[in-house]
Amino acid sequence: MSNIKKTALIIPLGHVGLALASSLADTLTIPLFFYFLRKRIGNIGMKNSLNIFIKSFTSSVVMGVVVYFVFKYSSMTLAGGKLYTLLSMIISAVAGIAVYFVFMIIMKVKEIDFFTDIIKNVWRKISGSNKL
Repeated sequence: MSNIKKTALIIPLGHVGLALASSLADTLTIPLFFYFLRKRIGNIGMKNSLNIFIKSFTSSVVMGVVVYFVFKYSSMTLAGGKLYTLLSMIISAVAGIAVYFVFMIIMKVKEIDFFTDIIKNVWRKISGSNKL
């Protein structure tokens, strides 16, 4: 069934249709997966997962808006060839990563502590200090 829908979207839309079809298939499959998983093994902490999802979604939306405007501004400022477009993309990606992590930390998502600990350990190794 999923392949029929994918084919119906791929033919008229090309590679954009492939991405759209895959996203739609996953969007429909994941809730079913969780439903049957919960039915089979019982409570799996869906309330906590939903809380994390909402916080992650909120951070993603803010990140998307920031990346859009940073890219728009930096590409106008660095108007030129492909190298300047690449530089604008790198600047927006770095800004997006920073905004996402800051928002996840502000919203106190405990799972982000894993990544902040990794960053702190790498920083300690690079700088040679035990501070942080």
